[in-house]
Amino acid sequence: MIATCEPGLKGPLALAPGVERVFIGGGMAAAGPALLDPIRLRIARERAASPIVQAASGDATVELLSPTEAPGARGAAAIAHHRIGLPEREGVGER
Repeated sequence: MIATCEPGLKGPLALAPGVERVFIGGGMAAAGPALLDPIRLRIARERAASPIVQAASGDATVELLSPTEAPGARGAAAIAHHRIGLPEREGVGER
């Protein structure tokens, strides 16, 4: 996944091959489409311009969480769940 914000930032913020979904949460998510639309537009442009970026990012998506979500805590719980070897279950980590 490659992401930049326009017009202020030039160049990539992140290129992480194999990422399927990127979530933006907390106070940043409150910006809504004003934040999300330029990011999605830039990702589409980068994919169109570079076969390497297209291959690395695949069908990855960027999504906003509710500004009231606690993604850090939920992510930490998911990592701990995975590291101790518990089987994956549908709905784990969902409210």
